[in-house]
Amino acid sequence: MAIKKKTKTQKDQDIQYLARQQKKLIKAVDDFKTDLYEAEFNLQYIRLGAITDMFDASANISSAKGRIKQTHTRENVWDDQKNENYYNATNLDNYDD
Repeated sequence: MAIKKKTKTQKDQDIQYLARQQKKLIKAVDDFKTDLYEAEFNLQYIRLGAITDMFDASANISSAKGRIKQTHTRENVWDDQKNENYYNATNLDNYDD
């Protein structure tokens, strides 16, 4: 399969994916704030996992924003590498249809 333009459904799925990632970031920030209050601002008692979760959620949002900007889809990394739209294509495995 060659690289193709995204369908409207795929674009909608990209937006929904970004919304899910934003909710995860909000939860991670809330967990961090809870840890911060429970530790009474003593940094040695803050869970490292809370900080890591925030960084992971932030990275996922950056990825989701990039996915929205991409206008094409690709199926096979090796076969589609030579296409001019390769770097502007999201992997087809990210979609439900």
